[in-house]
Amino acid sequence: MGVSDGEETNLDPERTCAGCRAVVARDQLVRFVHVEDHTPVMVPDVGSKLGGRGVRVHPTRSCLSKAVRGGFARSLKRAIAVDGAELEVLLRAQYVRRLEGLILAALRRRQAALGTDAVRESLLAGAVSLLLVAKDAAGRRDEICARADERGVQVVEAGDKSQLGRLAGKESLGLIAVLDGDIAREIAATARALGGLSEDG
Repeated sequence: MGVSDGEETNLDPERTCAGCRAVVARDQLVRFVHVEDHTPVMVPDVGSKLGGRGVRVHPTRSCLSKAVRGGFARSLKRAIAVDGAELEVLLRAQYVRRLEGLILAALRRRQAALGTDAVRESLLAGAVSLLLVAKDAAGRRDEICARADERGVQVVEAGDKSQLGRLAGKESLGLIAVLDGDIAREIAATARALGGLSEDG
């Protein structure tokens, strides 16, 4: 059984989604915090760092919509007016910032290989934990993705070449191999959540 956010413990990591009401592992849900006298009154808290009464929701359009239509009010035991479109924009922006922060962390720690040749060498060496591919990457993209697949390396689409390039201090960048396993897992989870906001379920 899930517990309220006011009872955060390591003993019970499950929470109830305020949208679909499913009880799942806490890390599958995103936290929203109720903030009195603030617009909006519900604020996404992707890093789970804000104080206050929290409500958790699957990061999907479907569950967010259900939470807006009554799930937040039910969880908070009070009437509450929330703009679902505004919440989705705020949540998406937080996920994008988190994703960029994780990529920058990999770059700062020298746990990333940049560009086709460096990524290919890292894949051959068995050093890659995750392959990031710009949505508009071309060239040898298919070849590199196939090599990653052969080696059981997860491939994640994120941003476009100019966005990845900006993070790496380059004009354009289509491929980044993330070498650190912990950062790779966080990137994959964040990208999955971000993708969920583009889906109905």
